[in-house]
Amino acid sequence: MEASTQADQPVTNQRSGQMPVSYALPTKGFDRWIYRSEQEVQASKYLSEDELIFEGHYPHQPIFPGVLIVDCVVQVVRAHLEFEQGHPYRLSEVRSVRFKSPLFPGDTMTMHCRLEPGPTPNEVHVVAKCLRDDTESARVKLTLTQGRRHD
Repeated sequence: MEASTQADQPVTNQRSGQMPVSYALPTKGFDRWIYRSEQEVQASKYLSEDELIFEGHYPHQPIFPGVLIVDCVVQVVRAHLEFEQGHPYRLSEVRSVRFKSPLFPGDTMTMHCRLEPGPTPNEVHVVAKCLRDDTESARVKLTLTQGRRHD
């Protein structure tokens, strides 16, 4: 029998005392729609202090990870496009991301997404500003393509 290492040991959620999670649970990308049109989508997400991601990013000064900001924008735009057009969409390109100001537990992130036609009929370009109050936290430029996976 092999000796167990520290990496093999489960880590208990110290805040809630729950059993460990061995993988990241999906983050719900938004809580409510603010505005939707053919070319613009606005939605918000409350960053609850209870989200597990804050325990490890970072334990003594938690901030909402940039990759999850991008994922929230993708979820908002995908939900809108799939509802409006009836087709699934997937992220096909992250064109640029600029992180300008951190998001903390208890903040509400508002995503303002502008949708533009891409170079082909099945592509949509997205330019999103993510705000905390009136402060810009991130600017994200993405391309989503109709379809479930890369063919």
